[in-house]
Amino acid sequence: MTTPLLQPQSLQTVQSRVKMAQDTMNELTGQTGDSCYLGIGQAVIWPFNDTYIPIPQNSTSQLNQLHSSLVALKLLSISSASLVVQRSDWTANTYYDAFANNVNMYSYVSVSNANGTVTVSNSNIIIGTNLTTFTEDFQVGNIINIVGDSIDTLPIQKEIITIANSQYMTVNSNVIGTYVNSSIQNWANNYPNYAANFYVRNIYDQVFICLDNNYGSISTSMPYISIGGALPSDPYLITSDGYKWKYLYTISSGAKKLFFTQNWMPVGTDPNVTSSAVDGRIDIVDIINEGIGYNSNVAACSAPIIKVTGNGYGANITAQVNSSGQIFAINILDGGQGYTTVGLTANTGPSGSGAQFSVSIGPRGGWGSNAAMELGATTMMITTSLTDTENGTIPTEDIAGEFFKYRQLSLILNPTLNNSGNIATNTNYDMTYSIQVAGNVSANIFQMGDVAYQNPVTGVLSNAVFYGSVVWYDASTQELHLNNINNVGAFLPQSPISCVSYGAPHNTAPYITSTAFGLTPPEVNVFSGVDLYVENVAPIQRYPLQTEQVRLIFQF
Repeated sequence: MTTPLLQPQSLQTVQSRVKMAQDTMNELTGQTGDSCYLGIGQAVIWPFNDTYIPIPQNSTSQLNQLHSSLVALKLLSISSASLVVQRSDWTANTYYDAFANNVNMYSYVSVSNANGTVTVSNSNIIIGTNLTTFTEDFQVGNIINIVGDSIDTLPIQKEIITIANSQYMTVNSNVIGTYVNSSIQNWANNYPNYAANFYVRNIYDQVFICLDNNYGSISTSMPYISIGGALPSDPYLITSDGYKWKYLYTISSGAKKLFFTQNWMPVGTDPNVTSSAVDGRIDIVDIINEGIGYNSNVAACSAPIIKVTGNGYGANITAQVNSSGQIFAINILDGGQGYTTVGLTANTGPSGSGAQFSVSIGPRGGWGSNAAMELGATTMMITTSLTDTENGTIPTEDIAGEFFKYRQLSLILNPTLNNSGNIATNTNYDMTYSIQVAGNVSANIFQMGDVAYQNPVTGVLSNAVFYGSVVWYDASTQELHLNNINNVGAFLPQSPISCVSYGAPHNTAPYITSTAFGLTPPEVNVFSGVDLYVENVAPIQRYPLQTEQVRLIFQF
């Protein structure tokens, strides 16, 4: 066997990803003194008459174009963001995974043993040699893990490209080495869902994590907290199907309105739960082997025969023993605290032997101390609403009855003011350049998305000294709002300004010419701030008094 080169192995923990999501959320919602704005932009149609949406590129020119095309900014607030997890509604007759200390509960990859064995030798063709059922066990795009014997052949993983039948498949590259009658596994990527199904939301919006599934049973009884029932501070509640669930929090009505979708649900807290969490408490003890001969002939006895060892203190655990001396239940009178390692043994007495237990300890801080960490909430959702004109910064309809459309969303951190250089802090900003024009403007000019320009020589767009895209014309103030300005310094006050349709030849005669008196830049420096996010979308049409809810998802 050729000894492979030793390679460093690393892990980015789910805790670090949750922490990054939490820190980013705090920064974007102003809790660290920063200002983050949702940018609304791109009033001009996409290519091919809005039938093609360009893919955003992280290039200087495209990010500059993002700023040039801005129409408005809206400040994110502390209520604009939440950590979220994949929505998981409790469903009857479903198997739920019990949270285990020795299992990576936050893996996206599920592993299942496949039928039969395979043979392959320095090839991308895998042949089933013994009762394989490829068409049942795998799908194209899955990962096949060829287990090997760990002596002459190490496990190797390949992506499945084709499945011809139950005995023949091809993978993405040659398997190096010879595998004969090797066991196989299917590795399926469930991203963005965790492979383990270990938490639920009930019909009352209460969220629970599964601590024990009654030795792999299906769940038939919905967990819930009610008056007179289990308390939020209890270590867990037991449902009639034998499952043990830890209550974490209830989704508030406000959070549900903002962050609850078909795929996501918000993460919250319950003060009663966080204040009662105990670090290093023994929460669950499963009986692996009942043993025999313990306290014989004492039916259903709660016997103080359990010895707890470990680095914590305070645990008090007894056993229930049947008339045959078998341990059939464990009573955790006190789970203690401070345990990171623990062992349970039953005192043998004169004849007892064979009992074995599996012990589960909560996460650092105890269950409920940090629901985001416990659920693996590595995703953040930003939600904000755009209502009517947003204090006059986003148009809805012009005097011609045309409705405004935008096609780009962005997040911009800490844009600065033109006059002072200070970080912007107001809720709304109009990001267009405003030009005061003569009052002889009729309803059929300066149409949204067209090109306004100044050319004192020929009067056409070709070789214009100043031009920009029409965002909208405000008839009440006789102001023409532009973005995508080519050269602010080239504006000619007290001079004609004309307009042609977007996409028209540059020598086309204008359909209107008026007089421009002065140009006012936006209060915020158009090209300031840190660009965090860009999303190009199909045209979103706005109407007077309309409210649209914008949701953005960030995964860490």
